[in-house]
Amino acid sequence: MNAKIFMGLFFMVVFALSVSANLNMVPNSGTLTFDDLNVAESTSFTLENNGSSTLGGFDFTVTGFSGLITKTNFDLTLPATMNGSTTSSVTMTVDLSSLDLDMGDYNGTITVMDNNTAVADPVYDLKIVVPQQNMLVFDNLEWDVEFPRSEDPSDDDDDLYDGDNIEIGEGSKVVISGDVKNLFDEDIKIEDIEVNLEIENMDGDGDDYEEDENIKDLKDGKDDSFSFEFYVPYDEFDDKDTASAILWVEGEDENNVMHYDEIRFTFRIEKDNEEVTIMDAYLDDDEVSCGESTTLWVKLKNTGEDDLSEDDRNTATLTIENKKLGIGEIIRDIEMESDEDDDSNEQLFSFNLDLSDAEPSSTRYSIKIKAYSDEDEESDIAAVLLLVGECETTTTQAPVTTTQAPVTTTLTLPEGQGQGQNYATFPTVVNTKKGISASTWYIVLLIIVIVILIILAIIMLGYVMRK
Repeated sequence: MNAKIFMGLFFMVVFALSVSANLNMVPNSGTLTFDDLNVAESTSFTLENNGSSTLGGFDFTVTGFSGLITKTNFDLTLPATMNGSTTSSVTMTVDLSSLDLDMGDYNGTITVMDNNTAVADPVYDLKIVVPQQNMLVFDNLEWDVEFPRSEDPSDDDDDLYDGDNIEIGEGSKVVISGDVKNLFDEDIKIEDIEVNLEIENMDGDGDDYEEDENIKDLKDGKDDSFSFEFYVPYDEFDDKDTASAILWVEGEDENNVMHYDEIRFTFRIEKDNEEVTIMDAYLDDDEVSCGESTTLWVKLKNTGEDDLSEDDRNTATLTIENKKLGIGEIIRDIEMESDEDDDSNEQLFSFNLDLSDAEPSSTRYSIKIKAYSDEDEESDIAAVLLLVGECETTTTQAPVTTTQAPVTTTLTLPEGQGQGQNYATFPTVVNTKKGISASTWYIVLLIIVIVILIILAIIMLGYVMRK
């Protein structure tokens, strides 16, 4: 009887334990794909305590994965304890950056354990996929910004990294450059390589800047350079505005595998409160003769945050100067609104340059142009070049008179008719011009008359002799 009671109690305890603790895992399988071994990948699952007992002391083991991936590559956010009839979300992160894995699939299991040996340990089946790693990367990336009003041709430049913030101003010249490299150490060529740069609102009129550049095919270990250059548009940004940018490259290797790399960074716009910019300056004619004149045109724009007006006690000033040419002009009290839609925001000025006293020169004169946001603060500077040539001269050619001595011409009559006698002599003027002159016609006519007279004389002589 006692044995029966003991056996009954035993089965009751086993049943109670099975009811009070039951640990499940949902889902219990999954796949992680590592396009870049340097970037950790994560997945998650849910632990379920379907019993009434509290569980704790959680840990896990890792098996499989060809022995190459171990517990040190895993991190699981396991709970400290789990009350009965509760769930807990677990994030499983796998970091393979310390491993040099070949392309392929790696299969293994992760087993979660607790301190209750009577509870079955749930198992998670994990497949890790390592595709062909990216072997086309950026290298030696740089940015360079040349501000429009700086005398330094290279104000600011630095290496370019993912997440950088670059300060620029309206009208700035910006250059993004670098190399693209094939990382293969075996004989695999990457072809059809294209580098792209996209920047929001940087092409004017609210359009994005989008440019691309083709790179030559790269053999293993080889690289090639690229460069993008653009100007920051006016009237597109307010002070402290930002413009996001992405630089990316892609190419395909001989095995038809695509390779891709990218970085993202941001431009931040800086604008002065009071700023006048020389938008354009040109001459009607930049090559003149001494004594002539030409017209200089200058276009100004209020590119600052504030209006320039007498009411605010700040107006713009424009000057042009070249001491050697005797040029010195100044326009004061120029009022300019900051609103780009206002007519006064951008203004055109003209200067008539009298060069009557200018000295001819083989080199060009530089005419300096300066704009001020007030009378003391220089805001922008520019210059135009003017070449003053030799003075034009008029050459008067004196008439040329040619005098020639008379020419005596002797005509000889036919035999038996005054042979050897000078029948007629007359002066002849030699014509040095092309064509037949009047004197030539006179000679021809005279010869014809003489011939006719000779013929008549012969006829008359024959008539007399017949009688």
